[in-house]
Amino acid sequence: MTLLDRMRRHKGWLKWSLALVVLSFVFLYIPASRRSALMPAASHDVVASVEGREITVDRFRSVYNRQIQAYRQAYGANMDERMLKQLGIDQRILEGLIEEEAALAEAARLGIEASDQEVVARIQSLPAFQENGQFVGESRYRQVLNVQNPPLRPDQFEEQVRRGIVMEKLQRALTDWITIAEPEADAEFKRRNEKVKLAVINFPADKFREATTATDAEVSAWFESHKSDYKITEKRKVKYALINTQALRDKQQISAQDVEQHYKENQQQFSTPEQVRASHILFKLEGKDEAAVRKQAEAVLARAKVGEDFGKLANQYTEEEVGKTRGGDLDFFGRGQMAKEFEEVAFALKPGQISDIVKTQFGLHIIKTTDHKPAATRPLEEVKSQIEDQLKYERAQNEAQRLSEELDKQIDDPGDFDTVGKARGLTVGESNFFSKDEPIVGLGMAPAVAQRAFEMKQGETSKAIRTPQGFAYISLTGTQP
Repeated sequence: MTLLDRMRRHKGWLKWSLALVVLSFVFLYIPASRRSALMPAASHDVVASVEGREITVDRFRSVYNRQIQAYRQAYGANMDERMLKQLGIDQRILEGLIEEEAALAEAARLGIEASDQEVVARIQSLPAFQENGQFVGESRYRQVLNVQNPPLRPDQFEEQVRRGIVMEKLQRALTDWITIAEPEADAEFKRRNEKVKLAVINFPADKFREATTATDAEVSAWFESHKSDYKITEKRKVKYALINTQALRDKQQISAQDVEQHYKENQQQFSTPEQVRASHILFKLEGKDEAAVRKQAEAVLARAKVGEDFGKLANQYTEEEVGKTRGGDLDFFGRGQMAKEFEEVAFALKPGQISDIVKTQFGLHIIKTTDHKPAATRPLEEVKSQIEDQLKYERAQNEAQRLSEELDKQIDDPGDFDTVGKARGLTVGESNFFSKDEPIVGLGMAPAVAQRAFEMKQGETSKAIRTPQGFAYISLTGTQP
């Protein structure tokens, strides 16, 4: 059996084993609230810890805010925070940060690192920091970082680059040992690409079903030889007491002062930078006579200036492949995203104006600015409900964490679910029988609960287990072999 065959055959096992490797690194929690319940989470609070590597509220918010800005640049102001929450962007970002830290923890264990020389070489090779094939210099480098939204300090950016290099090295360490034989590659290429044309005569089995019979002896013999096909996996049933964060969230009271304070402290979250939308026609210079190319560009410019359709001219003459299919349109962009010479002209033009010839490291451009959006901050009234939702969520998580730590000392056996749990407002119930990978009635899809249930003995009671709905205490009440 080839390596590819083995990996295909056991791809389910590989997927779950990799997931377990990541889970074994991660201890996820919402920070305990040692401060007033009316105070939002502090920037240094920790939302996840991976092998001692902490992911802070500040880091999560920084990545989250950049994601918001990216969506707004792509889809406009209609992409608000409420919509992003519905898409589960916050959870995806947290999962991504956890996976990144788990990978870096494994890299550290293996002794994989990135030297200062490697970081410098990588930064100097990035197109954003090059002009005519050369590094733009320390001053321009800092300027580019400063115009990002939010701005980046050099040490922050360099740490990001270092982490990226380490993760690339880890990936190579994990995959470089895999070799694919030439015949396997050829066979896989043929499997994906080879096509045949067939003439088919179909004989549906159902047409012959009525004319056939199966005796009891045949059915019994089949069953005996195929018992594994009818095997039902072990299932278990639990009694649970749930700290429901949604119920806690509904009880939270957010004052106007709380909302205003959060708004003032997180202006970046509600701001969009100045942007323009432009189209261009690119004439490349590489390997060509610049004078001849400029003459051609000036001829096209003259046609654009007298009113010919700019989009049609771009489709015909631009040497940017993507631009040929959309009239040279670049959509909206902010400062620091284009070559400096291009950007200065695009932002200086009024919508509808066409530039003269502009030279950049990519060639000669004719630029037409088509729209302009000034920098703007969404007013407090517009984002008030979003802030209230966010604060309710944060405080409910803090309250659930605090309550779970208290109840860990008070819940010792299943009887405490009704006496202690109900008195503290917990939801108490009993599940159906479930397997390790099935949803649990009352708790939904809760892998951590299922895993713990299959480790427990009858009557044993767990400590608090984090679930998508909050924290659950469980006691095993039944086993179905």
